[in-house]
Amino acid sequence: MRSTPLEPPAELISQIFPWVEAERAALEEREHRLGRPAQDIALRQFLHLLAWLRRVLLQDVAMLFSQKPACPVFQFPLFCSTSFRSFAERSQKIVAQAIEDARLNAQNLPDQFVASVQGAMASVQLNQEARMEQLEHSLAGLQEQMTQMEGVMGVIATTRRGSRRHRPEVTRGMELFY
Repeated sequence: MRSTPLEPPAELISQIFPWVEAERAALEEREHRLGRPAQDIALRQFLHLLAWLRRVLLQDVAMLFSQKPACPVFQFPLFCSTSFRSFAERSQKIVAQAIEDARLNAQNLPDQFVASVQGAMASVQLNQEARMEQLEHSLAGLQEQMTQMEGVMGVIATTRRGSRRHRPEVTRGMELFY
């Protein structure tokens, strides 16, 4: 995995879902020993997801710490560590600098370009709203059709139950046609 400026320290990562590496190794060993029948794609992907989530979790919690340091979750030992506190401070500075850079870049853009981008964004939003309205209308139509079909199915079921009582004697095997 590529390192980024917001990459949490390995010592922090290893404290969240600390068993992921052992489970990955056990899966690898089992697949190597038993071959194809031992492959577990779902487990492999789940472990990959957990490894990714612990990085994201640390990044998000670091930003949350800069906004709400008194939150009770920050009393857990992991979040009281010097390593986490310095990562949170570094992360906050990097994000603040990125926001400031983006603000300055936007400020220096020609007004016409900004207006053009804003117009494009408004157009996309209008298109999305129109599409959402179409989808809602279609959904309402489908719901109405479902309600009608349920009514028809109820009538058919009632009619079939009633017709079975008054049905003439049929030869064996012909029941399928009634």
